[in-house]
Amino acid sequence: MKKYLSFFVVAGLLLAVSVAGAENDRENKERPEWNKTTQGERRGFTVEQKEAREAFRAEIDTERKIFHDSLKADRQAFQAELKSAKEEFKQAREERKEEFKNNAKNMIGERFEVAVRNLERMQERIGDLIDVVAEDETKDTALAEELLELSKTILNEAKEKIEDIKDLIPEEGEEVTPEIFEQIKLAARDAKNLLKESHRALIDSLKTIKALKNEDDDDEEDDDEDED
Repeated sequence: MKKYLSFFVVAGLLLAVSVAGAENDRENKERPEWNKTTQGERRGFTVEQKEAREAFRAEIDTERKIFHDSLKADRQAFQAELKSAKEEFKQAREERKEEFKNNAKNMIGERFEVAVRNLERMQERIGDLIDVVAEDETKDTALAEELLELSKTILNEAKEKIEDIKDLIPEEGEEVTPEIFEQIKLAARDAKNLLKESHRALIDSLKTIKALKNEDDDDEEDDDEDED
């Protein structure tokens, strides 16, 4: 009886090993096909990513053009209004002219220079975000970096325009002529528009970073679907 029991135990072990071996062979045969399918899906997703990024860049470019055209139209309208304002300024009393001079100084210190500092802080923070995203070599941060550099370039132009306004403001005791009034007003509008453009480029850079981070969410969803 013990001999029979030993036989059945050994036979059972051999059968288990045989079944396990057959199962492994079957998995090894099927796995290459599964890998091939997965790689194909990944390649397809990479193409989709590239197309999505190109579409996003085109969208950003279109929005920037619309924004720039809007600023240009506003400037032209402002120039038309400025002509009549200049004529009125010719008839203004000295008190009004002195008030305008003081307002121009306050505008530079309280509005423009504060806006410049805020934009510089934002640029630094967005630069840090880009560095974090760029640690993933699969992420193309070129557009985000390009927009950040554009923001910095435009901000430098705004700084130069602000310095021009400072130079235009007459010293104490000097008169503000209608011509100077016109130049200051137009330069102030240009500085304001440049600050807006710099800020817009930063917003677009941030949108680009968010779009890249959203790709991770898409990857996770695809991985979950593969597991299912």
